Amino acid sequence: MKRFASVLLAAGLVLGGGVAAIQPAQAAPAVQIQTATTVRTAITAQPKSQTAVHGSTVKLSVSARGTSLKYQWYKKGLTSKAWSKISGATSRTLTLSKVSVASSKTQYQVSVTGRAGKVWSKPATVAVRYAYKPVVTSLSPASTVVGQARSIAIYGQNFHDVTRVTVAGKSVAFKKTSMTTKLLLTVPSSSTEKTVTITVSSATGSSSKSFTYFKYLSATDRAGMLADIDWAQRTYGAPQAPVKSAYDTARNYIRSTSAHEGAADKQYLIALYAIDYSWLTREAALADADYRKWKTEYDIAIQFGDNSRAADYKAEMDYAAADRDAYRDSAKTALANIRSLGGKV
Repeated sequence: MKRFASVLLAAGLVLGGGVAAIQPAQAAPAVQIQTATTVRTAITAQPKSQTAVHGSTVKLSVSARGTSLKYQWYKKGLTSKAWSKISGATSRTLTLSKVSVASSKTQYQVSVTGRAGKVWSKPATVAVRYAYKPVVTSLSPASTVVGQARSIAIYGQNFHDVTRVTVAGKSVAFKKTSMTTKLLLTVPSSSTEKTVTITVSSATGSSSKSFTYFKYLSATDRAGMLADIDWAQRTYGAPQAPVKSAYDTARNYIRSTSAHEGAADKQYLIALYAIDYSWLTREAALADADYRKWKTEYDIAIQFGDNSRAADYKAEMDYAAADRDAYRDSAKTALANIRSLGGKV
């Protein structure tokens, strides 16, 4: 019996309450083994062909998936037969600085190498052109009241490559639209009435239009101008062709409640010059009539050999001719002034 019990104990049995319980053996700990996953090399987004402006910066990019990816860019010129490696171009983005028209239509391609192979992108072509020269045709609106900023639109052609807009020589922010014929900007305010230049520029040239800051003509100034014009007309006579149309336009503008101070000043002068021109022209005609009258008398005196009277008539002739020429010269000056102020003659 002792021998039997020792055998049971040796077998790992425990006697308790007459019942033997077997203790389970301890399991060995599990060992987890991780293996690295290798992703097949593939391009997910190809570099895109594009058109750039001479002197600008171009960026070409590729997207790829894979393990431990490495990139290398290559290029092939328009007349080249083989691809050449671009030194240092080993990232997914290729930056081309100051591209030139001379290198237009060069192709670019990138190789992507990973643990699971090497792939090549499709070639991307970079075309390069010179910047378009902008042409400004109009501003809308082309004026604003003194002391007020104004949002305006610039209309024209070739606004693709505009890089700068200035108002009176100072750069202002501008916005390109979906059209290449329209720009938007806000013209800053001015404390004085004046005309400034708005200039649109690209790398190859610029184009400009005038913009006006104005004040409305006051009722007092309007009444004073019209009174002066009416007095001049009563004193020197009504203007006649070819300046009557310019006179009527000027007077009607001054009478308008929307007249601007600066523009009204010009129209005021146009109206007075028109009256002056017509009076001078009439005076020149009267002086010429006197000249012709004295010329006739002079010719008769010469015909009859009356040298004394001929000398007197010659003096009157010369006096009338001098008056006539002086009136004509002054009339020409008045006409030129009307035209320089914008009057239509």
